Amino acid sequence: MNRKLTCCAVTIIVSVLMTSSWAKDADSKSSSPTPTYVVTNDEGLLHSYVSFYLAQTTQNGPTLTFQADVNTQGKGIGGGFFGTPRVNLLHDSSAQCLYASNASSGDITTINIQSQQRVGNFLGSTNDSGNTNGIGLALNQNFLYAGYTPRTQSEHSPLEPDANCRF
Repeated sequence: MNRKLTCCAVTIIVSVLMTSSWAKDADSKSSSPTPTYVVTNDEGLLHSYVSFYLAQTTQNGPTLTFQADVNTQGKGIGGGFFGTPRVNLLHDSSAQCLYASNASSGDITTINIQSQQRVGNFLGSTNDSGNTNGIGLALNQNFLYAGYTPRTQSEHSPLEPDANCRF
């Protein structure tokens, strides 16, 4: 693995760790706490996967346990700008949708967090491409924003209120 790709993977893991900590269940006294996952967007040249790791604390320190790979059915560029967030979710413990970009195929995959299953892929406009530095994702309660590179324009799609991960 080259140095640039390693830096990209570490940055994504750190970003997702921070996102996962925000998405924790606010009521830590609950008898069934919401699991905390570290999620990576493994954007490969031939195929792309989103990997789920269960984050836990043990007496020996923090651990990550591999849970599942979800095929996005898209293609990545195998790198890109390390600061581009290519996987995102709402910072809410009730959120059930994860969004992952596929730079080479130019689409975004929706994944159900609970089932860890792909729901579908959607495209921006026909001219959108992430081939230079990837597709950055940001979202709020109402919209998912996708920043395509090299373009300076972004697309946005409305989020459905019933959290079925469809557009």
